Amino acid sequence: MEASPGFLAAAQSTLEQAQGDPATSQRQRDILSRAVEEGELSQSLAREALQNFFVCLDDAGIAYDDLGPVGQLEFSRFDVLVHAGSDPAKADACSRQEYDYVDGLYQTQPAAVAERRAYTEEQIPRLIECLAQHGYDIGPEATFNETMGWVFYADTGEWIRDEPLSLTTSDVRVDCVGQLGLNPEEIMYVER
Repeated sequence: MEASPGFLAAAQSTLEQAQGDPATSQRQRDILSRAVEEGELSQSLAREALQNFFVCLDDAGIAYDDLGPVGQLEFSRFDVLVHAGSDPAKADACSRQEYDYVDGLYQTQPAAVAERRAYTEEQIPRLIECLAQHGYDIGPEATFNETMGWVFYADTGEWIRDEPLSLTTSDVRVDCVGQLGLNPEEIMYVER
């Protein structure tokens, strides 16, 4: 597979950061090296790093639950619940040692961003309809950024950008993403 130049640059930079971080294991660096060679950081490589993280947690005596992928997309983030009463500093050290650099690259690689973007675009008509039902009549011609700006504003009361491009009269708070049963981890709020 031929990697995109953007991925190769990001992967090489991430690998160099990991190589310069004495808290990072050789296992994590090897996974990043394989991602550079393969031209992507696949779910199987990310899962391998996650398994190494679990071994570290086990070795440190930290109780956790593997909650699996968050969502249905190929590049869904993996979720782990560290049990209350565990030493958070040890859990953080294990994450940095085995997983953080891999996870960061996995979530931000161009294929993952494109997948979230496409999924979000598919949801735009439903999100516009939800907004309209709550007084945010932005119209079907709203751009991706306008729609997602209003979705974020309707939920939080805060703007992603400086100013809205159009005004509505509603000040109702509504979580359209949640109301539609969408996973917020799979929604892209800001176009990249």
